[in-house]
Amino acid sequence: MHYQLDILVVDDNEDLARNLQDILEEFGYGAFVAASGAEALAFSEMNSFDLALLDYKLPDMDGLQLRDRLAETTDAAFILITGAAPEEWMEEAVRDGRIISLESKPLNMDRLLSRISEIAAGRGAAV
Repeated sequence: MHYQLDILVVDDNEDLARNLQDILEEFGYGAFVAASGAEALAFSEMNSFDLALLDYKLPDMDGLQLRDRLAETTDAAFILITGAAPEEWMEEAVRDGRIISLESKPLNMDRLLSRISEIAAGRGAAV
């Protein structure tokens, strides 16, 4: 099956990650879950994806470190998700293009889905 976008969700909160996966799939996206940076890196060796939603606090590395590692082998877009108030350096990561969007928990799903739709449109995927 061809999806609008293939999205990798990286979050060590399994309930949140699975819920997000279910919502993304309801909207026609391919969604895959990884619980750690290492799991995401292993996934990326075998699979391609268009977008990664990266939790900032992972058990083995932070979301920016993971983004930098993934960016070595993919041209996917990245959204950073944080449960804390965004730090200045997080906002800088958005300004310098390392991260295309910064989202805070609890997630505003309307905003997130709108942002994902914009990404899909920019990549030429049907929305």
